[in-house]
Amino acid sequence: MSLTLECPQSMGPEARALMAALAPVKPETLRSEPPASQTRDPATLIALASLVLSVPGAVLATLEVKERLDRRDIKPRLDALKERLSVADGSARLHFPSGASMDLARTSTDAAIDMVIRE
Repeated sequence: MSLTLECPQSMGPEARALMAALAPVKPETLRSEPPASQTRDPATLIALASLVLSVPGAVLATLEVKERLDRRDIKPRLDALKERLSVADGSARLHFPSGASMDLARTSTDAAIDMVIRE
């Protein structure tokens, strides 16, 4: 391994002094030796296992938070639509690509949101 340090003319005096101090350093002196014993602390292994096992739960919790936020955005709009339908004395059915359908005026808001998210 070789290390080449070049000093451009635009460098200030502090940078030149640093370059001069680094010039005699050989790459071999910068290497670190591996630890003498290869044993690992049991607490480190337990901490690592705990971290690995907590990742799926964290992903699931994140997805649940996202679903709640999506529901929070959908619910007011769906409530307003249901209110307009009841005032107009109308009926509306939602038809999904899977073939399922539901009467929006007779279905609770939460059940309608669940059906929309599932389909």
